Amino acid sequence: MVGTMAFTSSSSYSIHTFNSKWIADEKKKHKDASPVGFVSTNDILTSWAFRISQCDVGFMAINFRGRVEGVDRAHAGNYESALGYQPDDYATPALIRESIATNGFRRARSRNFPSMLSNSSTLVSSWVTLYESVELPGWTMLEHLPSVSSTVPFTSTTVFFQRTPTSIGVLLSSRKDLVVDDDPALAP
Repeated sequence: MVGTMAFTSSSSYSIHTFNSKWIADEKKKHKDASPVGFVSTNDILTSWAFRISQCDVGFMAINFRGRVEGVDRAHAGNYESALGYQPDDYATPALIRESIATNGFRRARSRNFPSMLSNSSTLVSSWVTLYESVELPGWTMLEHLPSVSSTVPFTSTTVFFQRTPTSIGVLLSSRKDLVVDDDPALAP
């Protein structure tokens, strides 16, 4: 990550909407490979984001509210950490699910992490479950868009968010070209 900050160009940004049919198809395709019999939307999107960025190391931000005893949505503060993955760990959504559900918040396959001096990295954060519809008299929300302004040490950063009440969006930020124009995961 040091090399990323010092020796690569600034990030470019793009916003897209996920194809809901693709998500449903991926859930069916990977549920039997999951040790718990299902994969979540987040498992699917996280695996996708790491794969399209072809990162050496991927980090998934994890909100521990509802996952750790005594911590729920009513508690103020940040209760989160990041779980690291390598290509063997993020190859499928079922491996992401395994790392969360049965492996004690540990990656499913790989062992030692590579040096972060020169390897590529991707951070994934999901804001989907934080979404709550806002209703103001005389107003109709058309879509929700995240607002970000920061310099991060990752090669790519991906934020999933509830774009409309029925669609999930993705904000892609990357220091290298991500080719997603014809990706079936994204709505045309």
